[in-house]
Amino acid sequence: MSEQQKPVYIVVYAMPYEVLAAKDRSELEQLLRQVEAEARMAVRVYNWLEGILRLKAGGGEPA
Repeated sequence: MSEQQKPVYIVVYAMPYEVLAAKDRSELEQLLRQVEAEARMAVRVYNWLEGILRLKAGGGEPA
């Protein structure tokens, strides 16, 4: 998987502290916004899957 295909949070997590610390404020704010967007999407997917599991546990099927 290329760097462009990886989620931003994985790329940032793999960066050494010195690389992140050398970035200017606007670059860090942009990375923060991108990671926040990915986190929000992950929560939506988590909630969706959790809902499907609850339906299956109750014997129901999703609409």
